[in-house]
Amino acid sequence: MRHHLFSSLAKSPSLATQHDYYAALACGTAIQLCTTWVDTPRLHQAHRQNTTNVRTVSYLSANTLLGPHLENNLVNLGLREAAAAACSDWALDLQEL
Repeated sequence: MRHHLFSSLAKSPSLATQHDYYAALACGTAIQLCTTWVDTPRLHQAHRQNTTNVRTVSYLSANTLLGPHLENNLVNLGLREAAAAACSDWALDLQEL
């Protein structure tokens, strides 16, 4: 969160609002999602070489990181506890972001 407060939002922690912290967390989560999305087709391609009936369906929603979707993505990435700990370090509650 500290990295994205500075590099993505140009904010210092002393001037950051609750929305800024949310945006910083969303930026970090988006990078993790993109990493997963980039790796998935490569893994499917390797699997296709060994199997004949493999299909891929892709869907990207514009609201991927909005509201409850951010926490859902954190859970799916296995990052929810780390995000809650990071929020706690900033005296924030992940549920309130």
